[in-house]
Parts: sequence; C-alpha cells; structure tokens
Amino acid sequence: MILPLIRKLASLVRALSIKNIRRKYDIYRKRKIEKQEAKSILNALENKSIDRVSVVFDNSTSPPAYGEYFKVVMLGRYFLSHEVYVNFFIVDSASYRDVEGRPLNTDEKETFLKDQLNIAKAYLPESVSRVKLCKWNDVFIQMTSKENNDYFVFLKKILAKEPIYPLCFNLMNHLFEKSKSTNIDRFLINKNNLEPELLKSCPSKPYITFHCRYCTIRREDRNTKDSEFIETVVELNKYFPDHSVLMISDFNGCKYFRKVAKENNLACSFSKDFSNSFLGDILLLQNSDFYFQYQSGGIIAFAIYSKLPYVICTALSHEDMYSFSSLVPWQNSNQVFMPLKWHDQSNNVADGLTKIPTVLTVKNTTVPTFERRSVVSVSKFRN
Repeated sequence: MILPLIRKLASLVRALSIKNIRRKYDIYRKRKIEKQEAKSILNALENKSIDRVSVVFDNSTSPPAYGEYFKVVMLGRYFLSHEVYVNFFIVDSASYRDVEGRPLNTDEKETFLKDQLNIAKAYLPESVSRVKLCKWNDVFIQMTSKENNDYFVFLKKILAKEPIYPLCFNLMNHLFEKSKSTNIDRFLINKNNLEPELLKSCPSKPYITFHCRYCTIRREDRNTKDSEFIETVVELNKYFPDHSVLMISDFNGCKYFRKVAKENNLACSFSKDFSNSFLGDILLLQNSDFYFQYQSGGIIAFAIYSKLPYVICTALSHEDMYSFSSLVPWQNSNQVFMPLKWHDQSNNVADGLTKIPTVLTVKNTTVPTFERRSVVSVSKFRN
C-alpha cells in the first residue's frame, strides 16, 4: 500500500518539475525575444533606416482586453515620439472570446471594435499615422510583399499567428533603458488627447478617481469586495477633504456600488454620472488630480502611461518591474506602484491606501501632447 503511494508522489514530483522547467524556459524565451526586438528597433532608429513602422494588433490571437490592447497602441506612439510614421492595423476576427473562452455577442464585439478604433485614433494622430481595421489576408499580403519597406514590429510572431501584447510592455521598458533620445513628454498621454465632448457633464469641483470591478459573468474572484469599496471611499475622503471622490467602472459596476454607497452613507460619485463610454471614463481619469487602484482593471494602463499621480496595487502577469521600486522608467515620485501576488490572501487594500501620503506633497507636471482626433464609427474603417 505504501509503495503505490510513493510511486504516485514520485510521479507528481516529476510532473511538477517538468512544468516548472517549462515555465522558466517560456519566461526566458519571452525575455530574449523582447530584448532582441528592442535591439533591432534601436539599431534601425540609430541608423535612420526606418521611414515607416507597421504595428499589428490581431484580434484573433488576443482577448478583448483594453489594457493589453493599449500597450500595443503605445508601442505605435513610441515611434511617433521618434518622428516615424506609423501604420496601425487592427485585424478583425470571425469570433471574439474573452480570457475564459466565452464568445462575445454582436453588441459586445461592435462596442469593443469601436473602442479599439477610437483609442488608436485618439493617441495616434492622423497627421503622422494611419489607423485601419482590416482582414488578416490584407495584412499578410503587406507583411510578405517585397515592395513594402515598412518595419513590422514582431514580424515573425505576427506571421505565426502568435499574440504580441504580452511582449509590448517589457519591450517598451527595454527601449527606454537603452536609449535616452525618446521625447518622453510627446510619448506620455494626458487629458488633451481626448475631446471634452466625450463627457455628458463634468464634476463641479476638483476630484480624485479610483477603480472598481464588478462582473457577474466571468472571474468573479477578481471583483472588488464591498468592504474594499467602503474602506477606499472612506480613506480617500479623509486624504482629500477638498476633493470629491469619483469611482470609475462600467454600467453594472456603477449601478452595484452606487447601492453599496447609499446603504453606507458614503460620499462618492460614479463615472456613469458623467460618461457613457470607455473613452469618457479615460477622460475622467486623466482630468482627476489623483488615481487609486487596487487589484485588476484594464483602465490601469491609461494611468501608467501618463504623469498622473497615482497609487496602484495589482499583480503582474506579462510585465516585469523596471526596477525594485518602479514599474516603468518614467515613473515619478508622485506615482507609486505596489506589486501584489496572485491569489494571495494576505493582499489588503489598506496596504495600498497607506501609500497615499507619500505622493500628496509632490506637485504634478504638465505634458505637451500631439493634436487630438475626433471619435469615429467602426463602419468607416471596415473594408
């Protein structure tokens, strides 16, 4: 009886060892590809052998996740900061599935495509770039054409139908680490990239923002707990007595936490009081004087790629820290990032809230930007 148990344990140890070795190899390979691409890009920029760059986001290989998508958009913006023209291709897909494999319905798909186009157009100005929604065959012809001299970022990965969004964040850190010539103020984003008309109305007084997640159809374990919401609102009101507190979430999140706020007599407003869209929520975030986020939410990327003061506490997936205390090379002293461990019961929203006093005395700076674009519909960009 003991011998079979020993055999099972030995088999389990071997399986775990193989899995661990495979995981470490995948991480090594990923980092190697990121560094190689960074070296290739920097060499081409230094030698002035890049006239135009093509960046491809393939929806058939990527989940409909706003944060992951925006990292690829910012890759295009990096080249604009080096005065290189950018073709940004959004590859349509026959089906769209979330990270859990759930297919999106027609309305969800159209909303995401519309947001993809409008986000890209907002941060990749028309005078120095082109944003196009297209089919895979159209992009494939351009990538394999000998007459096309565009530099395609992660060309081999795209041709192999492999996602590039897991590579873009670390690639950007390598690019900034190895080159000092990037115009950081032209690269980072702020509120001037978006049209004020995105908002139904504006908060009547200076405000700060924080994010909450509430979803009943997938990954409910990632939802913001009622207790976390309550503690966050209470503490933010204490830290910022001269500001109103505004929670950013989708329609379901705003509806749910509005009820929680009412039941607990909390002073808090909600993004859907002022905005009907994801882009509107981004503008609310960028217009605020401070941003707080605990745990997940794709809108986090729109704070990280800016000079907005923030405290962000979340677990990393594809990203590596730039240094021991900084997630990105442009992180300022009024921006605090605290990495968490996945599914760690010791994670606590209070740990993040206690970091806020470290940024209160630091003054924010203004960032010059490219010109803005107007919001567009999906149909205009279809073939």
